[in-house]
Amino acid sequence: MVDAAIRLLSLANQLASTTRRVCLNFEEGEAGTMGFLNRMGFFDHLSDQVEVIPAWPDYSAAQIHRGGNKALVEIARANKDERDNDLPTRLTNALMVSCRDREDSSALEGAAWTIFAELIDNIFAHSDTQLDGYPLFLPALDETFAFNKDGAISQARVILTDGGIYDNLGLGCLWPDRSRDVSLNVVSVDTIICCSAGYGLRQEPPSQFLPARMLSVFSTLFDRAQNASIHRLHDAQRFGLIKNFIFPYLGQLDRQLPNPPPDLVRREETHSYPTNFNAMPVDWIDRLSRRGEQLTICLARAYLPHLLNHPSKLNRAQTA
Repeated sequence: MVDAAIRLLSLANQLASTTRRVCLNFEEGEAGTMGFLNRMGFFDHLSDQVEVIPAWPDYSAAQIHRGGNKALVEIARANKDERDNDLPTRLTNALMVSCRDREDSSALEGAAWTIFAELIDNIFAHSDTQLDGYPLFLPALDETFAFNKDGAISQARVILTDGGIYDNLGLGCLWPDRSRDVSLNVVSVDTIICCSAGYGLRQEPPSQFLPARMLSVFSTLFDRAQNASIHRLHDAQRFGLIKNFIFPYLGQLDRQLPNPPPDLVRREETHSYPTNFNAMPVDWIDRLSRRGEQLTICLARAYLPHLLNHPSKLNRAQTA
Protein backbone atom coordinates (compact mmCIF):
# COMPACT_ATOMS: atom_id res chain seq x y z
CA MET A 1 0.00 0.00 0.00
CA VAL A 2 2.76 2.46 0.94
CA ASP A 3 4.80 1.49 -2.12
CA ALA A 4 1.80 2.07 -4.37
CA ALA A 5 1.05 5.43 -2.73
CA ILE A 6 4.57 6.74 -3.33
CA ARG A 7 4.55 5.58 -6.94
CA LEU A 8 1.13 7.14 -7.50
CA LEU A 9 2.24 10.42 -5.90
CA SER A 10 5.38 10.66 -8.03
CA LEU A 11 3.54 9.73 -11.23
CA ALA A 12 0.72 12.23 -10.62
CA ASN A 13 3.17 15.06 -9.91
CA GLN A 14 5.28 14.24 -12.96
CA LEU A 15 2.24 14.19 -15.24
CA ALA A 16 0.94 17.43 -13.76
CA SER A 17 4.33 19.09 -14.31
CA THR A 18 4.04 18.32 -18.04
CA THR A 19 0.58 20.00 -18.16
CA ARG A 20 -1.26 16.68 -18.38
CA ARG A 21 -4.72 16.60 -16.83
CA VAL A 22 -4.67 14.28 -13.82
CA CYS A 23 -7.76 13.25 -11.87
CA LEU A 24 -7.73 10.94 -8.83
CA ASN A 25 -11.15 9.50 -8.01
CA PHE A 26 -11.60 8.16 -4.47
CA GLU A 27 -15.08 6.64 -4.56
CA GLU A 28 -15.23 5.96 -0.82
CA GLY A 29 -14.01 9.43 0.16
CA GLU A 30 -12.33 9.96 3.53
CA ALA A 31 -13.82 6.69 4.80
CA GLY A 32 -11.64 4.66 2.45
CA THR A 33 -8.16 4.85 0.93
CA MET A 34 -8.33 8.62 0.76
CA GLY A 35 -8.41 8.90 4.55
CA PHE A 36 -5.34 6.68 4.92
CA LEU A 37 -3.44 8.69 2.29
CA ASN A 38 -4.38 11.92 4.05
CA ARG A 39 -2.99 10.60 7.34
CA MET A 40 0.35 9.60 5.78
CA GLY A 41 0.78 13.01 4.11
CA PHE A 42 -0.07 12.11 0.51
CA PHE A 43 -2.09 15.26 -0.17
CA ASP A 44 0.49 17.50 1.53
CA HIS A 45 2.86 16.69 -1.33
CA LEU A 46 0.41 16.24 -4.21
CA SER A 47 0.51 18.96 -6.89
CA ASP A 48 -2.38 21.41 -6.61
CA GLN A 49 -2.84 20.96 -10.36
CA VAL A 50 -4.23 17.47 -9.73
CA GLU A 51 -8.01 17.16 -9.54
CA VAL A 52 -9.32 15.09 -6.61
CA ILE A 53 -12.79 13.53 -6.52
CA PRO A 54 -14.97 13.94 -4.48
CA ALA A 55 -12.80 16.87 -3.26
CA TRP A 56 -9.47 17.73 -1.72
CA PRO A 57 -9.38 17.07 2.06
CA ASP A 58 -10.45 20.02 4.20
CA TYR A 59 -7.40 19.60 6.44
CA SER A 60 -4.14 17.66 6.61
CA ALA A 61 -4.41 14.74 9.01
CA ALA A 62 -0.65 14.27 8.67
CA GLN A 63 0.12 17.75 10.00
CA ILE A 64 -2.24 17.29 12.94
CA HIS A 65 -1.10 13.82 13.98
CA ARG A 66 2.46 13.65 12.59
CA GLY A 67 4.64 11.31 14.63
CA GLY A 68 1.76 10.11 16.76
CA ASN A 69 1.65 6.58 15.36
CA LYS A 70 5.02 4.82 15.28
CA ALA A 71 3.55 1.95 13.25
CA LEU A 72 2.50 4.26 10.40
CA VAL A 73 4.79 5.17 7.50
CA GLU A 74 4.62 8.91 6.84
CA ILE A 75 5.87 10.61 3.69
CA ALA A 76 8.95 12.82 3.91
CA ARG A 77 9.98 15.22 1.16
CA ALA A 78 13.46 15.74 -0.28
CA ASN A 79 13.47 19.15 -1.97
CA LYS A 80 16.77 20.08 -3.61
CA ASP A 81 16.09 23.80 -2.99
CA GLU A 82 15.13 23.41 0.69
CA ARG A 83 17.46 20.87 2.24
CA ASP A 84 16.23 19.23 5.44
CA ASN A 85 19.39 18.28 7.33
CA ASP A 86 17.38 16.40 9.94
CA LEU A 87 15.77 14.03 7.41
CA PRO A 88 18.40 11.22 7.66
CA THR A 89 17.99 11.20 11.44
CA ARG A 90 14.20 11.05 11.28
CA LEU A 91 14.29 8.23 8.72
CA THR A 92 16.77 6.32 10.88
CA ASN A 93 14.62 6.78 13.98
CA ALA A 94 11.59 5.49 12.09
CA LEU A 95 13.51 2.40 11.00
CA MET A 96 14.81 1.73 14.50
CA VAL A 97 11.26 1.59 15.88
CA SER A 98 10.89 -1.74 14.05
CA CYS A 99 14.43 -2.93 14.80
CA ARG A 100 14.89 -1.85 18.41
CA ASP A 101 14.77 -5.44 19.72
CA ARG A 102 17.64 -6.63 17.51
CA GLU A 103 20.91 -7.43 19.27
CA ASP A 104 22.82 -5.47 16.64
CA SER A 105 20.51 -2.45 16.77
CA SER A 106 23.32 -0.02 17.67
CA ALA A 107 25.45 -1.03 14.69
CA LEU A 108 22.39 -1.07 12.45
CA GLU A 109 21.42 2.44 13.51
CA GLY A 110 24.80 3.86 12.51
CA ALA A 111 24.81 2.02 9.19
CA ALA A 112 21.23 3.08 8.42
CA TRP A 113 21.99 6.75 9.07
CA THR A 114 25.00 6.59 6.73
CA ILE A 115 22.96 4.98 3.96
CA PHE A 116 20.09 7.47 4.26
CA ALA A 117 22.49 10.42 4.35
CA GLU A 118 24.38 9.23 1.26
CA LEU A 119 21.22 8.53 -0.72
CA ILE A 120 19.65 11.89 0.12
CA ASP A 121 22.92 13.70 -0.61
CA ASN A 122 22.87 12.06 -4.04
CA ILE A 123 19.63 13.93 -4.79
CA PHE A 124 21.27 17.30 -4.16
CA ALA A 125 24.49 16.37 -5.95
CA HIS A 126 23.03 14.88 -9.14
CA SER A 127 19.32 15.65 -9.51
CA ASP A 128 18.32 17.83 -12.47
CA THR A 129 14.57 17.68 -11.89
CA GLN A 130 12.58 20.46 -10.27
CA LEU A 131 10.22 17.95 -8.67
CA ASP A 132 10.50 16.77 -5.09
CA GLY A 133 11.77 13.32 -4.23
CA TYR A 134 10.29 10.97 -1.65
CA PRO A 135 13.02 8.91 0.09
CA LEU A 136 11.02 5.84 1.04
CA PHE A 137 12.87 3.24 -1.05
CA LEU A 138 16.47 2.96 -2.23
CA PRO A 139 16.97 4.58 -5.66
CA ALA A 140 19.38 3.36 -8.30
CA LEU A 141 22.66 5.12 -9.10
CA ASP A 142 22.49 6.17 -12.76
CA GLU A 143 25.70 7.83 -13.95
CA THR A 144 27.83 8.20 -17.09
CA PHE A 145 31.52 7.45 -16.54
CA ALA A 146 34.63 7.68 -18.71
CA PHE A 147 36.59 4.42 -19.01
CA ASN A 148 40.20 3.97 -20.18
CA LYS A 149 40.99 0.64 -21.82
CA ASP A 150 44.29 0.15 -23.64
CA GLY A 151 44.66 3.90 -24.04
CA ALA A 152 41.21 4.39 -25.57
CA ILE A 153 38.74 6.59 -23.69
CA SER A 154 35.07 5.73 -23.94
CA GLN A 155 31.95 6.74 -22.05
CA ALA A 156 29.37 4.30 -20.74
CA ARG A 157 26.20 4.58 -18.74
CA VAL A 158 26.35 2.70 -15.42
CA ILE A 159 23.26 1.83 -13.40
CA LEU A 160 23.88 0.45 -9.92
CA THR A 161 21.00 -0.83 -7.82
CA ASP A 162 20.06 -3.49 -5.32
CA GLY A 163 20.29 -6.92 -6.95
CA GLY A 164 16.80 -7.74 -5.78
CA ILE A 165 15.45 -5.47 -8.48
CA TYR A 166 16.38 -7.93 -11.22
CA ASP A 167 18.42 -10.78 -9.72
CA ASN A 168 16.69 -11.71 -6.50
CA LEU A 169 18.03 -15.28 -6.69
CA GLY A 170 21.64 -14.06 -6.81
CA LEU A 171 22.49 -16.14 -9.88
CA GLY A 172 24.19 -13.37 -11.83
CA CYS A 173 27.65 -14.27 -10.56
CA LEU A 174 27.27 -17.97 -11.47
CA TRP A 175 26.10 -17.97 -15.09
CA PRO A 176 28.52 -20.04 -17.21
CA ASP A 177 28.55 -17.55 -20.10
CA ARG A 178 30.14 -14.71 -18.11
CA SER A 179 33.19 -13.18 -19.79
CA ARG A 180 36.47 -12.60 -17.99
CA ASP A 181 36.90 -9.46 -20.11
CA VAL A 182 34.10 -7.61 -18.33
CA SER A 183 33.35 -9.63 -15.17
CA LEU A 184 35.20 -10.27 -11.92
CA ASN A 185 35.70 -13.61 -10.18
CA VAL A 186 34.68 -15.73 -13.17
CA VAL A 187 34.88 -19.40 -12.14
CA SER A 188 33.89 -22.62 -13.83
CA VAL A 189 30.65 -23.95 -12.34
CA ASP A 190 29.11 -27.32 -13.18
CA THR A 191 26.51 -27.57 -10.37
CA ILE A 192 24.28 -24.85 -8.92
CA ILE A 193 22.27 -25.16 -5.69
CA CYS A 194 19.85 -22.23 -5.86
CA CYS A 195 17.97 -21.68 -2.58
CA SER A 196 15.02 -19.30 -2.45
CA ALA A 197 12.89 -18.01 0.41
CA GLY A 198 10.03 -17.54 -2.05
CA TYR A 199 6.60 -19.04 -1.64
CA GLY A 200 5.89 -20.00 -5.23
CA LEU A 201 2.87 -18.89 -7.25
CA ARG A 202 0.98 -15.98 -5.68
CA GLN A 203 -2.69 -16.57 -5.05
CA GLU A 204 -3.93 -13.18 -3.94
CA PRO A 205 -7.57 -12.03 -4.18
CA PRO A 206 -8.52 -9.80 -7.14
CA SER A 207 -7.65 -6.12 -6.65
CA GLN A 208 -10.34 -3.48 -7.15
CA PHE A 209 -8.74 -0.15 -6.24
CA LEU A 210 -5.75 1.54 -7.85
CA PRO A 211 -3.16 1.17 -5.03
CA ALA A 212 -3.75 -2.59 -4.71
CA ARG A 213 -3.76 -2.98 -8.48
CA MET A 214 -0.44 -1.14 -8.75
CA LEU A 215 1.05 -3.49 -6.17
CA SER A 216 -0.23 -6.44 -8.19
CA VAL A 217 1.46 -5.05 -11.31
CA PHE A 218 4.77 -4.67 -9.45
CA SER A 219 4.50 -8.19 -8.00
CA THR A 220 3.73 -9.63 -11.43
CA LEU A 221 6.77 -7.98 -13.03
CA PHE A 222 8.97 -9.10 -10.14
CA ASP A 223 7.72 -12.69 -10.43
CA ARG A 224 8.25 -12.73 -14.19
CA ALA A 225 11.85 -11.54 -13.79
CA GLN A 226 12.51 -14.25 -11.20
CA ASN A 227 10.81 -16.91 -13.33
CA ALA A 228 13.08 -15.92 -16.22
CA SER A 229 16.11 -16.76 -14.06
CA ILE A 230 14.62 -20.15 -13.16
CA HIS A 231 13.95 -20.84 -16.85
CA ARG A 232 17.56 -19.89 -17.60
CA LEU A 233 18.72 -22.53 -15.11
CA HIS A 234 16.80 -25.18 -17.04
CA ASP A 235 18.22 -23.92 -20.34
CA ALA A 236 21.77 -23.96 -18.98
CA GLN A 237 21.40 -27.63 -18.05
CA ARG A 238 19.54 -28.51 -21.26
CA PHE A 239 22.31 -27.09 -23.46
CA GLY A 240 25.14 -28.57 -21.40
CA LEU A 241 26.41 -25.32 -19.90
CA ILE A 242 26.04 -26.85 -16.43
CA LYS A 243 25.65 -30.48 -15.41
CA ASN A 244 23.16 -30.23 -12.55
CA PHE A 245 21.12 -27.86 -10.43
CA ILE A 246 18.48 -28.02 -7.71
CA PHE A 247 16.09 -25.27 -6.68
CA PRO A 248 14.76 -25.69 -3.13
CA TYR A 249 12.30 -22.98 -2.11
CA LEU A 250 10.16 -22.59 0.99
CA GLY A 251 6.87 -22.72 -0.86
CA GLN A 252 7.46 -26.12 -2.46
CA LEU A 253 4.49 -28.48 -2.17
CA ASP A 254 5.25 -31.16 0.40
CA ARG A 255 3.40 -33.88 -1.51
CA GLN A 256 5.76 -33.48 -4.48
CA LEU A 257 8.99 -33.85 -2.50
CA PRO A 258 10.99 -37.04 -3.13
CA ASN A 259 11.24 -39.04 0.12
CA PRO A 260 10.73 -36.18 2.60
CA PRO A 261 11.95 -36.76 6.18
CA PRO A 262 9.33 -37.81 8.76
CA ASP A 263 9.95 -34.67 10.85
CA LEU A 264 9.59 -32.31 7.87
CA VAL A 265 8.60 -28.75 8.79
CA ARG A 266 5.39 -28.43 6.81
CA ARG A 267 4.83 -25.77 4.19
CA GLU A 268 1.83 -24.44 6.09
CA GLU A 269 4.02 -23.82 9.15
CA THR A 270 6.25 -21.32 7.30
CA HIS A 271 4.09 -19.99 4.50
CA SER A 272 2.60 -17.02 6.34
CA TYR A 273 5.77 -15.25 7.53
CA PRO A 274 5.85 -11.65 6.19
CA THR A 275 8.74 -9.77 4.61
CA ASN A 276 9.58 -6.64 6.62
CA PHE A 277 12.25 -5.02 8.79
CA ASN A 278 10.98 -6.40 12.09
CA ALA A 279 13.23 -8.58 14.23
CA MET A 280 12.49 -12.24 13.58
CA PRO A 281 11.46 -14.35 16.62
CA VAL A 282 13.80 -17.22 17.45
CA ASP A 283 11.14 -19.87 16.85
CA TRP A 284 10.54 -18.53 13.35
CA ILE A 285 14.29 -18.52 12.65
CA ASP A 286 14.48 -22.17 13.69
CA ARG A 287 11.39 -23.13 11.71
CA LEU A 288 12.40 -21.40 8.47
CA SER A 289 16.05 -22.45 8.55
CA ARG A 290 15.16 -26.05 9.40
CA ARG A 291 12.69 -26.31 6.52
CA GLY A 292 15.25 -24.78 4.16
CA GLU A 293 17.88 -27.30 5.25
CA GLN A 294 15.45 -30.22 4.95
CA LEU A 295 14.35 -29.21 1.45
CA THR A 296 17.93 -28.78 0.24
CA ILE A 297 19.09 -32.15 1.57
CA CYS A 298 15.94 -33.86 0.29
CA LEU A 299 16.47 -32.60 -3.27
CA ALA A 300 20.22 -33.20 -3.13
CA ARG A 301 19.69 -36.84 -2.17
CA ALA A 302 17.32 -37.29 -5.10
CA TYR A 303 19.18 -35.35 -7.81
CA LEU A 304 22.75 -34.78 -6.57
CA PRO A 305 23.59 -37.98 -4.67
CA HIS A 306 27.18 -37.89 -5.89
CA LEU A 307 27.79 -34.70 -3.89
CA LEU A 308 26.50 -36.26 -0.68
CA ASN A 309 28.38 -39.50 -1.23
CA HIS A 310 31.61 -37.66 -2.04
CA PRO A 311 31.79 -34.50 0.10
CA SER A 312 35.03 -33.40 -1.57
CA LYS A 313 33.07 -32.71 -4.74
CA LEU A 314 31.10 -30.04 -2.94
CA ASN A 315 33.98 -27.71 -3.72
CA ARG A 316 32.85 -27.75 -7.33
CA ALA A 317 29.25 -26.86 -6.54
CA GLN A 318 28.30 -23.23 -6.11
CA THR A 319 25.41 -22.11 -3.93
CA ALA A 320 23.30 -19.07 -4.73
